[in-house]
Amino acid sequence: MKKIGLLLVALSLLGGCANTSKNLINMEGFRHYQSDKQIVPKRNIMVESFDNRTRYGRGKFLNFGTEVISTEMSKTQRFKIVERDPKKLAAIKKELNFMANSAERESKLSKNLRLDEAEFAIFGTLTSFGVQEIQKNTLVSTSLTQVVRATVDIKVMELATGQTWSETGEFESEDGSGTVLSLGSGKSYNENFEERAVRGAIVDAMNKVINRIDNTPWNAMGKVVGNKVYIKGVGKESNLKIGTKLDIYTKGQKIYVDDEFLGFAEENVGTAIVENYISGGKEGSIGNYSGKSCNNMEVIVRISKQQ
Repeated sequence: MKKIGLLLVALSLLGGCANTSKNLINMEGFRHYQSDKQIVPKRNIMVESFDNRTRYGRGKFLNFGTEVISTEMSKTQRFKIVERDPKKLAAIKKELNFMANSAERESKLSKNLRLDEAEFAIFGTLTSFGVQEIQKNTLVSTSLTQVVRATVDIKVMELATGQTWSETGEFESEDGSGTVLSLGSGKSYNENFEERAVRGAIVDAMNKVINRIDNTPWNAMGKVVGNKVYIKGVGKESNLKIGTKLDIYTKGQKIYVDDEFLGFAEENVGTAIVENYISGGKEGSIGNYSGKSCNNMEVIVRISKQQ
């Protein structure tokens, strides 16, 4: 009996409560894309929304999700995050109207152009979320493990072409705690592991999204005026280099197959060479255009493959 008593005293002196954590993956190491890869020019990204489709906390993670996506994009040094007032541009249709009507709203493109349009729109959705508590009891101890699992879908729309695609990310966050006999009260539920699981799932999806965008041809919207192409939203800050050769395409009719919108018809109408940036605090570039006559036409600008 004395030995048992001494053992219990020794166990109590150890602190009565022991905590362990598993799957605490460093998020920096969890990012798989090449963070040092130079992408020129930078891509303009609009983070449109983050939705919670699960039964758990309907209003939770909404602002958190959009902030995490924006942060992941910013960390890469590949993107410019285009901000939009949600009251004015709450949906992608408004962004498309913004792009389509920009020239009509302004009398002189080169003078008044507001050139910070997005190339991609990002939509995030929390599709699965679960919390599980596993308790194990022995003669002298009790252990409690909290497991949080999250699944996130990231949808990307390429605004110039109308094409969309999605990627899925998953993450599991696990936290364990233990008590010796009744000497400790155990560990209360840690809400930080909820956010950690959602963040991890977003990072997992963004790994795939970023790599796919890296392999997507660079596009921008522009307008041909005489022998010049005015490129919207892409200036010095975007790292578009003077002398870059561009292919110019008309933006034709919408293409539908079985009522599914697949994008826009395109026709290559010429080329352009970037010659300077629009000054006066505007965001844009001007290229020397040569090709078919398409004066005052909205066009798609794309970096030539041979570059």
